[in-house]
Amino acid sequence: MMWLVKRSYLGLVAVVAGYYLISRYLFEKRPRNLALRSEIESAVSVSEEWPTSALSETTPNTSESVVSEEWPTAFSSALSETTPTPKTFEPMALSLNYWEQTANAIMNLFDLQCWASTVSLSGVVEPSILRDWGSGVFHTLSEHSSRFTFRNFFDLDHWNSMSLKYSVSPLVSLQDFLENAARDIVYVQVIYHRFDREYCRPLSSVAKSKWALFLRSKGFHLAKTVCINFSMNASMNEEEFREKIFEGIDHPVTVLFNRFRGISPLGKGARLVMTGPLSGACARRLKNFDTSIHPTTVRYTPINSSSQIVPSKRIVEYVKRFISEKLSGERYIAVMLRTERLKNLLPKKTESDTCASNVISDWEEMVAKNNIHKTLYFSDTENHGSLGWTDNRIATKFSRYIQNAMNLDLSVDQVNSIIEDMTGSKDSVQIAALHQQLVAHATCVVVVGGGRFQSQTLNMYFYNHRGQECYSYRDGFCNSSYVDQIYGL
Repeated sequence: MMWLVKRSYLGLVAVVAGYYLISRYLFEKRPRNLALRSEIESAVSVSEEWPTSALSETTPNTSESVVSEEWPTAFSSALSETTPTPKTFEPMALSLNYWEQTANAIMNLFDLQCWASTVSLSGVVEPSILRDWGSGVFHTLSEHSSRFTFRNFFDLDHWNSMSLKYSVSPLVSLQDFLENAARDIVYVQVIYHRFDREYCRPLSSVAKSKWALFLRSKGFHLAKTVCINFSMNASMNEEEFREKIFEGIDHPVTVLFNRFRGISPLGKGARLVMTGPLSGACARRLKNFDTSIHPTTVRYTPINSSSQIVPSKRIVEYVKRFISEKLSGERYIAVMLRTERLKNLLPKKTESDTCASNVISDWEEMVAKNNIHKTLYFSDTENHGSLGWTDNRIATKFSRYIQNAMNLDLSVDQVNSIIEDMTGSKDSVQIAALHQQLVAHATCVVVVGGGRFQSQTLNMYFYNHRGQECYSYRDGFCNSSYVDQIYGL
């Protein structure tokens, strides 16, 4: 019995001793736990009494804490300055194709710039040139484009200063367009006449086009398509035209045309026929800007130099080098023949022979009066010539008859070969541009056939020889109604 009492007593002592030890341990640890907790709470709290310097020095850069309204103003200003400003995109315009040869495409391009300015589009994309096309079609976003763009042949700075003069939207580079143009695209499909091969395609089909896929890869979105059928409507009010394009649009967009053939208030040619102030204003601007000339009995007066189409410095340098190296810097006569414009005359042998004799006679008189013994000959029937002449056997015979009658220093083929070697390129558009400038820099010129390209060339010649012109011009019927007096210099 005593053994049992003794055992119970020892057990009670052990329990009391254990309780005492545990209590003492917890009592000693409590202040340290409270101190740690207080330190953590102090680190994550921002006191109103903290000075600005202390805040900037102790607040870690990696903190994800919410910015309190009580934070100092200086800190809030610094934070707002580092926030990136959303990019603003500009409404722009472009056309996949400008129709026809270079001379007409230039006018159509200017018309698009004019229209773009009236609907507040800030720029028109500078076109490139389709490769392997002697006609020099202006194009944009084509996989068939050559490495040349508008600025390779024309002075872009002068062009844009001229655009500013006429208050039309300037040309912008493709890179500028890709970086800054409005991302939503309105695709305008225009059918110009009932013989047009184009048809209006649905949005799903247009979206599969190579140009559309390319633009999508650059962040653009094909928002909608518009079909305007001029083969059904003889003309359209410009306000109606605008509403068709921008209906349902309340933000900046890029307007992209399938082809742009220019604007005509008179319904001439396969162009957009619009009525209203816009078409009249664009027509007046185009009339002042257009460097073409037209047959008249009145001697031509060159337009103001600010409206002159100026070649690029690159083209001018090639021309100067050609004249220096191949013509020894001497004066020369340039003969330019556009048989494409003589197609109604050439099949008639009598009229054709008479025309050839008159052209040769003009040249002989020019040689005799001016004592010039070097002649360059240019014809659209040879390599790199216009593609407009489909069956050129008659034209080629006519051209070579005139060429053989002249004592030429360089034939067309020789000139082309020299240009190819000099430039390292066989691009037809570049060769045509150099032909144009070689004619414009000649001492005297004999021009036969007509057309806008030839008219622009003759105007460039007038500009280069102000008051000292020496030329002969015969139209598509070989008439000399617009031949100035051939005189010595």
